[in-house]
Amino acid sequence: MRQMSKAIEKTELYSSKFACYVYYPSSQALFSDWYKATRDMTSITFREEMVAWVRVIEKCKPKYIYDRCLDFEYSITHDERLWAAHLINPAMVHSGVIRYAHLQPLSLFAERPVELLFEEFLNMQLPNQYPIKHFVSTEMALAWLFQEENMQGGRHF
Repeated sequence: MRQMSKAIEKTELYSSKFACYVYYPSSQALFSDWYKATRDMTSITFREEMVAWVRVIEKCKPKYIYDRCLDFEYSITHDERLWAAHLINPAMVHSGVIRYAHLQPLSLFAERPVELLFEEFLNMQLPNQYPIKHFVSTEMALAWLFQEENMQGGRHF
């Protein structure tokens, strides 16, 4: 008799036309997906999405975050970057995030502002700051995210 493989338990915690957050309790991992509709975001909707992300993080308290930004197309302004960093990073640290893997946007218009956002996270120098690495490959990102020791493969700030 053939055994059925056990389904991976997951919970969708948030979904909008801009993003979706799915939590995997068995691995304590939060996966975020950003959609091409981000090109139509306004400053207000960007801020609303960041507040929603923080609520999700505070609810599930993930150890690992995999942020798939391939289709992220919104260009974050300097003021938005500072505001978002001071909103999101302390929530992640307080919730116990220990590793953050980021799949880079394909849009060159969005890539640099997103990288600068993560630099703002690290510039805060919070106690228990988690490492953030940027990747172009899902396989490399997941390998790094769920390993015990750091390995080569991503750009680490």
